[in-house]
Amino acid sequence: MLKILCLIFLFGAGSIYCQYLSDDNNRYMQGQNYETAGYPEKAKEIFEDLYKRNPSNLQYFNSLNRIYISLKQYDLSVRILEEKLAIDAQNINLYGLLGSTYYLMGNETRAFSVWEDGIKNASNNPINYKVIAQYAIDRRAFEKAIDFMKRGKKISDNPLLFSSDLANLYFLTMQYKDAAEEYLSIILRSPGQYLLVQNGLLSFTNKPDALQATIEVFEKKRDKDNINLSYILASLYMQSKSYEKAYNVYSEIDIKSKSKGIELFRFAQELYNEHEYDFAAKVFMDIIEKYLSSPIISSAKLGYAKALEENFDNNNNTVSDWKPFAFNKTADPQRVNEIINNFSEIVKIFPNSESAYEALYYIGNLKYNRLNDFEGAKEIFNKLITDAPKSQFTTKSYEELGDIYIQEGNLNKSKEIFQKLIENGSIPESEKNYSRYKEAKISFYEGNFNSGRDLLNNVIISYKDNNSNNALELDLLMNTEANDSSNLVIFANAEYLSEQKKFSQARDQYLIIAQNQKVFVLQNLAKLRVAEMDIAMDNYDSSIKLLQEIADEKEKNIYSDKALYLQGNIFQYAKKDNNKAIEIYENLLARFPNSIYLDDARASINKLKNKIS
Repeated sequence: MLKILCLIFLFGAGSIYCQYLSDDNNRYMQGQNYETAGYPEKAKEIFEDLYKRNPSNLQYFNSLNRIYISLKQYDLSVRILEEKLAIDAQNINLYGLLGSTYYLMGNETRAFSVWEDGIKNASNNPINYKVIAQYAIDRRAFEKAIDFMKRGKKISDNPLLFSSDLANLYFLTMQYKDAAEEYLSIILRSPGQYLLVQNGLLSFTNKPDALQATIEVFEKKRDKDNINLSYILASLYMQSKSYEKAYNVYSEIDIKSKSKGIELFRFAQELYNEHEYDFAAKVFMDIIEKYLSSPIISSAKLGYAKALEENFDNNNNTVSDWKPFAFNKTADPQRVNEIINNFSEIVKIFPNSESAYEALYYIGNLKYNRLNDFEGAKEIFNKLITDAPKSQFTTKSYEELGDIYIQEGNLNKSKEIFQKLIENGSIPESEKNYSRYKEAKISFYEGNFNSGRDLLNNVIISYKDNNSNNALELDLLMNTEANDSSNLVIFANAEYLSEQKKFSQARDQYLIIAQNQKVFVLQNLAKLRVAEMDIAMDNYDSSIKLLQEIADEKEKNIYSDKALYLQGNIFQYAKKDNNKAIEIYENLLARFPNSIYLDDARASINKLKNKIS
C-alpha cells in the first residue's frame, strides 16, 4: 500500500513538474514571437521573468542579454554579464559578450580591457584568442581582431588554424601583401590545402592592387618543386592576363609531372574559354610539336583548328552575334579552306573517333556558314549521320540540315529531318522539343496554324526546357491573331523570308503589317522586325530612327525596352560610339526597371566603362 501511495505521489509531482516546464517553454516561445514581431519591451518582460526564476538556463540568459542590447539598455547587459562572471570567471564567452557591450556603449578602451582580461583569466588555450577575435570582428574592430589572431598564432602548435582568418582580416583592411603572406604560409606548410588557398585568393584578387601584391609575394617564394605553388602562381598570372608567364609556369608543371602535354592542354582550353584564341592556338601547336605520342594529341589538333577558326572571326570582324538576324559569315575562301584542311587532317589521322566526328561537324558548319556552300555542307552532314549515328554531333548535323533546307525553300524536306529527330528515342527530350518547335515554325510558314499549335503543346508544357519560351511566344502569336488569318499569313511569310536571310523582301512584308493600325499585336512586332531587318542589312541610321519611335511609345508598345536595348547594341558594336551606347543602356535601366534586358545592359555598361578608362 505504501509503495502504491509513493508511486501516486511521484507521478503526481512529475506531472506538476512537466506542466511547469511546459509553461516556461510556452512563455519563452511567446517572448521570441514578440521579439520577432518587433515588440522588444514585451519580450524583455517575459525573458526577465524567466531568467529570474531560472538563472542557470543559458537560453534565457542569452535571450535577455540580446534584448537589452537591441533596446540599447547596455547598463542592464553589463549587470547580468558581470553577475555571471562573478560565478564563472573562466568563461571566455562571457568576457567576449561583456567587451562587446562596452564597445557598443562607445567605450572601446574598456571593451579592449575586458577582452584582454578574458584571455588572461581563461585557460591558456590559443583557441581563446580566436574566440575573442571573433567578438572583435562582430563589432568590426578588425585591427584588434588581427592583434588577437597574431598572438594566438604565435603560441599555437598549429599556426595554420589562424592563417585563413588572418588572411581574411588583412583583406578586409586592405593589407593585401600580408593577406597573401598568410595564404602562402598555408600552402608552404600544408600543400594539401591547395584548394582552400586557391579559393581564398580568388575571393579578393579580383581587385587590381590585391592581385599585383599577391603575385609579387608568390613570385618571391617560387619553388619549382612545390607543384601546388606553381598552380596557384599560374592561375594568378591568368587573372592578370600575363599569359606568357602563365605559359612558362604550365610548361614547367607539364615537364615536372611528366603529363605529356595534358597540363598544357588544360591551360590552352582555359585560354580558349577566355576567348584568347590566338594564344590558345599557340599552346595547342606547342603540344602537337612536342608530344606527338600523347593520348591527347587528337584533342590538341582539334583545339588548334577551333582556335584558328575563332581567331579568324575576331581578326576579320565577321562576328555579328549581337544582331537578331544576320547574313551567313562570309569570309575569304582561301583562308577558310586552310582552316577546313586542319579539320580534315584530324578526320584523316583519327578516323572513326569522336574528335573526327567533331571535326567533320565543323567542316560542314564552315561550308554552310562561311562559304555558303550548301551542297558541300549537306554532303558532310549526311556523311556524319551515316558514319556516326550515335555521335553527339549527329543531332547537331540533323539540325543544321533542317535549317539548310529551310533556306533553300524545301520545307517538306526540312520537316522530314526534324521528324526523324522527334522519333529518335536515343536523344534528350530537349533536343526533341527543339525539333518540335522547328516543325511548328514550318507549319506556321505554310499557313497551317492549327497544326502548328498542336505541335507546340508538348514543348510549352516542358516549362523547364529552354525551348518552351520560344514555343509560348509563337503559340500566343498564332492564337492572338487567329481571327485575322490574312494578316497572319503575311506576317508568317515575312518570318519565313527572314529565316531564309532574304531580309529586303522580308522587310517589305513586315512593313505592310507595321502600317496596319488594326492588328495591334502584330503591328508592334512587325515594326520591331522592320528595324531588325535594317540592322541585318547594315542600314543602321534608319534602324536607329525606327527603334527610337518604338521606344518613345513606352507602355503602348511591349517591345519598347528591346528597341532601346538594340539601339545600344548598334552604337556599341556597329558605330563604336561607347559613350552613346552607355547613355542608351543607362536610359534603359531608368525607364524599364523590370526589363529582361537589364542584366545584359548592366554588363555592357561595365564593359564599356572599363574600356574607356
